[in-house]
Amino acid sequence: MAEFERDEIKLQNDDLESRIQDLQIWIQKEKDFCEIHDSTKEAQEELKHQNRVLMEKCQGLQEEEEEVKVLAENCRKTKHQMEILDKDNKVLSR
Repeated sequence: MAEFERDEIKLQNDDLESRIQDLQIWIQKEKDFCEIHDSTKEAQEELKHQNRVLMEKCQGLQEEEEEVKVLAENCRKTKHQMEILDKDNKVLSR
């Protein structure tokens, strides 16, 4: 009878050890998942920050583009006025 009880206890012990190993594996997987989740969250925050910076730079570039368009138009008008003045000077110098 004692041998039967020992065998029964050994089986229960083996079953418990197997459950413990399964739980340890599950816990490690959960830890790994949490680490991945945390690093993904950090990466998302960094990307949001970089996106804000890029949007600000883009807005600045759009403003500069408008200024360049105005300057280009002013240059075109000035060139046209200079051409008129050159023609007037040629006429006057005759």
